[in-house]
Amino acid sequence: MTAPVLQPNDDALARAVETLRGGGLVAMPTETVYGLACDASNGEAIARLYAAKGRPSFNPLIAHVAAGDMAAREGLWDESSSALVDHDTNESSSRRVGRSTFATSSSKEAAECGTPWGAV
Repeated sequence: MTAPVLQPNDDALARAVETLRGGGLVAMPTETVYGLACDASNGEAIARLYAAKGRPSFNPLIAHVAAGDMAAREGLWDESSSALVDHDTNESSSRRVGRSTFATSSSKEAAECGTPWGAV
């Protein structure tokens, strides 16, 4: 399988967004390696990601989210999880400083394709 390599510009970003919204996969550079991304709210896209990586279904994925309300949609949260984020302002609770990782059960969509849990 081959895919086009695009120069980082507005057109490439728009194409990546269109691909993700359509359930496709996008490779992107990170601080140390390249990552393979998909829409974490799309069960079919998650299944494509697992297949492309040859990842065992018991191995969780990490979903990067922009704010607390998005994290609550993508993972299964309870009252103690919600207490850490002010969903009205999407600001961190005073109980934590800086960025954090929360390990949660996967969303319904992710669970339907066999993802047991993940981090948001």
